Amino acid sequence: MTADGSAASIHSRAGLGLGPLALADGALLVGSLWLRPAGRAMAVGLAGVLVTAGLAVAASQVFAATPPITGENGKPVPGSIATLEKVSLNGSEQWISIRGVQ
Repeated sequence: MTADGSAASIHSRAGLGLGPLALADGALLVGSLWLRPAGRAMAVGLAGVLVTAGLAVAASQVFAATPPITGENGKPVPGSIATLEKVSLNGSEQWISIRGVQ
């Protein structure tokens, strides 16, 4: 979020995670077409799915955010709460979204 609490930076940061995913998908597609034997192509495809899934999970953790509660004018409502907190529950890290307005 920006210093004034606007949500513009949330949306721009979320787009940053898509570039590496698109590059990984493109590289794996080219690699699977370049390798002729079916076994190698299958291995490249499986590796591609695993790499893409791993990058997607990592990106979702890095760019996790919740936008502020805004009024009709688009500015954050005074006294409102909009936060995403990481907590440990029974030894497992979880995310809790807390949102409210008076």
